[in-house]
Amino acid sequence: MKIAILGYGTVGSGCAEALKGSSAELVRVLDKREIPEIAHLLTDDYETILKDPDIELVAELMGGEHPAYDFVKEALLAGKHVVTANKQMLSHHFSELTKLAEEKGVCLGYSATAGGGIPWLENLKRYSRVDSIKEIGGVMNGTTNFILDAMQTRGESYDDALKKAQELGYAEADPTADVMGYDVRAKLAISCNLAFGGELDPESIPTTGITGITDETIKCAKESGMSVRLVAKAYMENGNIKAEIAPQLVGQDDPMYMLKGPENLFYLKGERCGTLSFRGAGAGKGPTGANVAADILKIIDRKEQNA
Repeated sequence: MKIAILGYGTVGSGCAEALKGSSAELVRVLDKREIPEIAHLLTDDYETILKDPDIELVAELMGGEHPAYDFVKEALLAGKHVVTANKQMLSHHFSELTKLAEEKGVCLGYSATAGGGIPWLENLKRYSRVDSIKEIGGVMNGTTNFILDAMQTRGESYDDALKKAQELGYAEADPTADVMGYDVRAKLAISCNLAFGGELDPESIPTTGITGITDETIKCAKESGMSVRLVAKAYMENGNIKAEIAPQLVGQDDPMYMLKGPENLFYLKGERCGTLSFRGAGAGKGPTGANVAADILKIIDRKEQNA
């Protein structure tokens, strides 16, 4: 299957590397920069991708709500499969885009929008079909966990830990979305849509980030034998979704206590399956790119089986 990638940054290049030698043929890359190693694939005109009947799948890896939303919608309307890792965009347009894909008879893959390389959404979708999910949650952001872990295990200040996270590529130059909890908010909204149905507006989720965590907070937690984590949690109550994101103290008997560096941990509690947790690298070129590639190859396999 011939595919196009929109955005050749960290995730886009990671996806391309993961697809090498597979049945996916990368024929076009949308990016305004000059990238010598893929110069023969580059275009800055989305219409050339949209109107190419040979391109059957578009991987949107640009980030941001616009123009990503417009590009995804146009691709679906054109009858092309779409895979995205764009949590902010998808969390605001989940129902519209999933319904549009269904109406057009194409696939919309979004496993990498929450969890990076962790197979969280795929398993959440799987269990939600056969079980009643009572609760979901966890530590859903690697940047904030890296900062909190550095403060707790190495005694670093918040500012020093953030600077190191930026140097290592875990945090953006503008870390607002991570440290204020907005990144987690988008991931939790998408997860709730799968677990409980409907569409949860991410803006409606009470969210507190980690900017208020001080050295004294960390000291008190350690003296109590606990650790501080930015925890997301959602559950059903009287037919309504209750969701919240805030720093919490977790004890040593909690799996979240042992998370190191940029690790994530997602969990679900089901009526039949009990509690299941998924831990691993929640971001990065390799893990996230591989998860996007896995979505692409799943769509290709499905097409070949139906051929």
